Amino acid sequence: MRLKCAVLVAALAFACHSSSERPAPPTCVGDCGLDPGLGAGMSPGGGGAEGEGGSDGGTSKGILLTGSVLVLNDDVNFEKGPPYPGVTDLKTEAADGRTVTAEWQGSDPFALVGVRQAAPVWVLATPQNLVADDVLAVLEPVRTDMPDAQGTVTASLALVHATTLDGMFDLATVPLTRDSTKAQVILRLVDKTSTAADPPPLAGIGVSTTAEATLYGASGGFSSVATATDPTGVAVLANVGAAAYPGALVRVEFNGARTGGADVRAVTGAVTLTTIRL
Repeated sequence: MRLKCAVLVAALAFACHSSSERPAPPTCVGDCGLDPGLGAGMSPGGGGAEGEGGSDGGTSKGILLTGSVLVLNDDVNFEKGPPYPGVTDLKTEAADGRTVTAEWQGSDPFALVGVRQAAPVWVLATPQNLVADDVLAVLEPVRTDMPDAQGTVTASLALVHATTLDGMFDLATVPLTRDSTKAQVILRLVDKTSTAADPPPLAGIGVSTTAEATLYGASGGFSSVATATDPTGVAVLANVGAAAYPGALVRVEFNGARTGGADVRAVTGAVTLTTIRL
């Protein structure tokens, strides 16, 4: 597995942010103040905040969603990485229910125009050179229900290295093979009761779902024997049933130190990245 790097996610300072970390967004992306890495913050519930509208319920001409695409080099917390230098195709739901598309070219901010206001919308990022760049398509939830005065939401999207997941799966008690007809889901569970700008991860949370296997962070790596999250709050769901974009809803239940449930989307061949508040 690639060694953990300590560099990530910068939004719209784009390609050259000095620390290469995702700064707090200028508008309320995710949970006001919650780092939007791994997707917007989602509260547990029947639909994981699926379909909640903004002030106009998503019936207007839509908002401008702009930002950058990063590639995660942090293989334990899945939080850090530099801007992705390759071309990436983006798609999400338009205000009229159709699909709006755009490209990330590796430097200038992408611009998805006419995006539905919701908490969240799901954005699919598909790099054009998947094999050459060792990356996978990623699906992330982004809250667009609280745009700024200009009708704009700024967010960072993140990609995952294929070899990161493959290396992780190889170390499972019963080795796993990544199934390209299914989806992989990376969950980061954080404490919703915290008043911190970046809520701390939650340890001691078990995850129940229909995945082939669930791996939890453990001792700087991942374990298929562990039964709950460690202090990283990260759980990886291997080979989850999925569908073509916009994907299938996958029910996830939480037990242990906190309880609840959420629905996350899963797209065939892609990785779902999301942060869930419990």
